[in-house]
Amino acid sequence: MNTSKAKVTTVAVIQARMSSTRLPGKSTMLVAGRPLLAHVVERVRRAGSIDRVVVATSEDPLDDDIARVSAELDVACFRGSLEDVLDRYCRAAKPHEPDYVVRVTGDCPLADPDVIDLIVRHCIDGGHDYASNNVARSFPHGLDVEAFRFSCLEEANRETRSDFDREHVTPYIKANPERYDISYVRSEQDRSHYRWTVDWPVDLEHIRSIFDALYPSNPCFTTDDVISYLEANSAVMALNAVHNE
Repeated sequence: MNTSKAKVTTVAVIQARMSSTRLPGKSTMLVAGRPLLAHVVERVRRAGSIDRVVVATSEDPLDDDIARVSAELDVACFRGSLEDVLDRYCRAAKPHEPDYVVRVTGDCPLADPDVIDLIVRHCIDGGHDYASNNVARSFPHGLDVEAFRFSCLEEANRETRSDFDREHVTPYIKANPERYDISYVRSEQDRSHYRWTVDWPVDLEHIRSIFDALYPSNPCFTTDDVISYLEANSAVMALNAVHNE
């Protein structure tokens, strides 16, 4: 009997923790009245290429709040090692039997479903083992997406002994281009000067200004909407420039 799956399945794994050294607790800080993590989950869920979304956090008691927010959002939450993020990713994805895993970090509340779909489709349709938009950078910092075969992730988890690989999930795959088919995607326009990730308090201030302006009237606002808003508001555009210095 043929037991092969009829379609390629993808699971997006969003890594999040409360113990950030630069901005502790950022995942549950409010943006437009909702936890920052809620916006990440909401936007990733809108990507048509994603079959399932999982939040991957740690077993540290500090991350109880991430598990609570995940439950409120009705999104699966896996809790694993705080330091070994590679193993956490594997164990978070495995129960869903994915063909591909999509990596998004929980500090990117402007994650773009269209960009996610672009990278995922590029990876799958091109027959690649790994594809991303964050090495040859041309997209705004904060729209980073990685897509890769789950089998490659499992191999990395079995084989690497590097703490760096285990903390950052995908370096082992990228460091072995003779073994894995790797592809990098560039934007048609260079927008790498925009910084939309949340690492520092000033980043959070910047993101809040964008959401306060756009989210109430259109929760599904796009990257082009953000850029139009920034270009029309010189003070906010200057704040973005400060982030990139």
